[in-house]
Amino acid sequence: MPRISVVTPSYNQAEFIEDTLRSVRNQQYENVEHVVIDGGSDDGTLDILRDHDETLRWTSEPDEGQADAVNKGFDMVSGEIIGWLNSDDVYFDTQVFSRIREYFERYDADVIYGDIALLDSDSNILKLRCVPKFDYDRLLRGCFIEQPALFFRSEVLVNNHLNIDLEYVMDYEFWLRLSRIFSFRHVDDILAGDRNHPARKILSQREAMQVEASEIATQYGAATGVKYTLGRASDMLASGIPRRIKAIVRTIQLHRNPPDLAFNGELCSLNEMLTNVSRANRTLV
Repeated sequence: MPRISVVTPSYNQAEFIEDTLRSVRNQQYENVEHVVIDGGSDDGTLDILRDHDETLRWTSEPDEGQADAVNKGFDMVSGEIIGWLNSDDVYFDTQVFSRIREYFERYDADVIYGDIALLDSDSNILKLRCVPKFDYDRLLRGCFIEQPALFFRSEVLVNNHLNIDLEYVMDYEFWLRLSRIFSFRHVDDILAGDRNHPARKILSQREAMQVEASEIATQYGAATGVKYTLGRASDMLASGIPRRIKAIVRTIQLHRNPPDLAFNGELCSLNEMLTNVSRANRTLV
């Protein structure tokens, strides 16, 4: 079985990191490597990491930010398939790694990404989000790839790491850069849980994040003006509405046949999850 390695950057996330660690440990897959790169937490995170010494490797020292921490982890892992899971996110169910292995065996792709569930601070599942198939021009109009639901082959990291000069959209820039070299493929599968909480940078510092994202998109050749507006409108009509319908169908299926979740979470009511499908993430905090 190919080794699956997971890199988790961490800094003062004691409130959430237990669920993150659990979601990796509970995978029904035999060959897993989990590396946590902590930036010197002082909130109890280290005590939690010590309790998991048998199932993960970890370090704790000052770093130059999230991107630097992830890069350190990339340099430490030895897996053939690699995932990046932040310390407030989770893998969705206990069979995610088994399915990821099958996807990489089935498809000739370097990077595979799936769909997500949105969680609140208490690990309640608020809604499902289905993302589009890969299209570079569409990616330039906005990042639709959900970072915790993405995995790549180890060859991707040869000469490719995150840009440590970026504060918010280091993942977005990474996808744009990689997609010029490697093949991306979307799978219709809920692979991860993305946690929505007030302290999250892309919510608490949303305007700064949007400015940085716009600068990166422009550097990579994004359209502007009318061409950009028409592209966004086309995205919504051709893909946005069908994907919301797909999320509604999957939500109903999820309530009929609940999976064996890899973390300590619960589904919100069916009515609430269906209502949330059409609501923006930032309104659900």
